[in-house]
Amino acid sequence: MIEFGLLLVVVLALYLMECAVWIPAGSLAFLLCSPLDHSLKLIVRPRPIERPSLAFSNPFVPWRAIMVCNPPRIWCSGDGIVSGCADFEQPSTKNGGNVIGNFVPFEEIRRLESEGKNLYVNGAKFASLGSEAEATFLAKWLQGLKSRAKQERAAEIYKEIKRKLAPERAAQVLSYSAQKIYSLGLDCLILTVATFLAMPFVVWRWGLSLTWPFLISFMIFNVGLIGWEFHSGQHDLYPQAKEARWMSMAMILLSPPAAMRATRYLAKDIAWDFHPLAMAAAAGSKGDFELLASWFLRDLTFSAELPVGGNLRAIESATWCRERFRLAVIDLVRKRGLDETALISPRIRESGLVQSYCPRCLCQYTVISGVCEDCGGISLLPHPMKNRGLANC
Repeated sequence: MIEFGLLLVVVLALYLMECAVWIPAGSLAFLLCSPLDHSLKLIVRPRPIERPSLAFSNPFVPWRAIMVCNPPRIWCSGDGIVSGCADFEQPSTKNGGNVIGNFVPFEEIRRLESEGKNLYVNGAKFASLGSEAEATFLAKWLQGLKSRAKQERAAEIYKEIKRKLAPERAAQVLSYSAQKIYSLGLDCLILTVATFLAMPFVVWRWGLSLTWPFLISFMIFNVGLIGWEFHSGQHDLYPQAKEARWMSMAMILLSPPAAMRATRYLAKDIAWDFHPLAMAAAAGSKGDFELLASWFLRDLTFSAELPVGGNLRAIESATWCRERFRLAVIDLVRKRGLDETALISPRIRESGLVQSYCPRCLCQYTVISGVCEDCGGISLLPHPMKNRGLANC
């Protein structure tokens, strides 16, 4: 009985670890609060300095899963593509927190392919993306974009930007995904209750020597059922993610604690084909939408001065694509009845010493002029409210 108790403690510790989700630097995370109304809550917010973090879901409700959302990591124009990631294999320069040095013209692209989460151009790693499904899609989409005339690429790029920012499409995908997660979550809950409540009672009442064959048989059957349902749901939601599917399947079938939180593996990449703002507009609160809209508008509007000696075509392509994203975000914001100017306005002064602020992160400074180092050297602006009241403390 003591050995069984120790085993149960180990399983509980592993189960609690499965409730944590790693959020890569630059990514955001939503919590699926209820699969019935598909409501979302923003739990990992954007930061001026990108860094990874951990998000935790409720261990007692397996269908309250965490979704990871990734802002654009690749910028496109009619001339070529620019990596928005900091981990490619060539030197780069940074501009307001966005890498703008790894540029490949369309005329020089001979081969586009994906492997896992990575996108390869001409055999060299170009960018690391949020999921295998995203990398597979981008490789195919960029290949199609390359085959078009330069004049046609601009319209196709803007069409894709609008598609990723469409809240109606996001709501449809979220509704279908939530049904899959809820169904899988019920099986996960049965396994969790049986492991931590029913099995200890059975062992205490009849002893481990008499009951272990039945307990093992139940565990194998239930884990197998969860594995089959996960495979079916994952195939429906992410048909492109073959490698990730089998890796997750192996984890679920070989680890009962992972099987108890199989919804974690199914929900994580739901938003791979959407901008975070589209998910917030589809099922998030008004406050979360305004927070994200404010951040992305500021991030797309303001950037550091162009680096001396930088790749001019890379800078032009990234700037062009960022401006198209900004226009699409403004269009979505206006449809929600909000004023984009008010969203990027500075906060009320925190003290009477404040003279300037960073237009990207809204940090306030007591100097009249300077740059914000956290945002890559963005020039500070005079605070327009210097003669008005202070923020309430």
